[in-house]
Amino acid sequence: MLGFGNTIGSGVFTLTGVASKFAGSAVFIGFIISGMVALMTALVFAEFSAIIPKSGSSYVYTYSTFGELPAWIVGWNQNFRYGGTSATQSRAWSAYMVQLLLGMGIVLPMWFDELKVFSINCSPLAVFFLLFCTWITTLGSEAAGAFNNFVTSGKLIILAFIATVSFANFNIENFTPFLDEEKGIPGVIEASTILFFGYLGFDFITTISEEAINPKRDVPRAILWSVILSMIIYVIISFAVNGVGNLAGVGSKDGETALAEIF
Repeated sequence: MLGFGNTIGSGVFTLTGVASKFAGSAVFIGFIISGMVALMTALVFAEFSAIIPKSGSSYVYTYSTFGELPAWIVGWNQNFRYGGTSATQSRAWSAYMVQLLLGMGIVLPMWFDELKVFSINCSPLAVFFLLFCTWITTLGSEAAGAFNNFVTSGKLIILAFIATVSFANFNIENFTPFLDEEKGIPGVIEASTILFFGYLGFDFITTISEEAINPKRDVPRAILWSVILSMIIYVIISFAVNGVGNLAGVGSKDGETALAEIF
C-alpha cells in the first residue's frame, strides 16, 4: 500500500490528459513505454534493496558503494526531486479541488489557486496541501501509514469505478485519429517521457527498509509489484476513459483535468 500511495496519483488523474496532447488516443501506449523504463529502474532498486537492506534509498546505496561525497550529491538530488514531485502533486490536487468545488457551485477567489508572485503563477491552495501532508507525517509512521492506507484504498476504489463506468460507455470511434496528426509516433515517445513522472514514488519504499520484517524479500517484491500493478492500472484507465471521449480534444489547454471532464 505504501508503494501504491506514493506512485498512483497525478500520473493517472492529471498526466493522462497532459500526455494526450502529444500522443493523442495512443496515450495508453505511452504508459506502457514509460512503465517498462520504470520497471528497469525498479529492478535496480530491488537488487540494491536486497543486497543492502537499510533505510535511506539511493543515498545509502551510493554511500556504501562509492563513498561520502557521491552520496552527499545523490542525497541532495533526492531532496530536490522530492521537493519537485511534491510541489507538482500538490499543484494537481489544487487544480482538481477547484474543479470539484466549481462543479458543486462553489467559486473560489482567483488568488486561491492563481496568485501572481514576482510574475510567477503560484497556488496558496497547493501550499495548504503540502502543509497538511507534512503535518500527517509528523504524527509518526503508524498514523501516516494508516492515513496512506485509507487514501490509497479510496483511490483504488474510485479508479475501479471509473474503469467500470467507462467500459460500459465505450465507443471505439473515440480512438480516431489514433495518433496525434502532427506529432505522430514521436509524440507518443514525448508523452512517455512525461508519463514516466507518474511512476516516481516506488523508490520511497526503500527508505523504510529497516521497518520491514524481512527486507531482503519484502522490499524488492513491494518495489516490483507497485510498478507492475501501477502500469496495469494506468493503461486500463487511460484506454477506458479515451473510449468515452477523446482525451486530446477535451479539457483545458494543458489537459490537466481532461480525465475528470470526460468522466
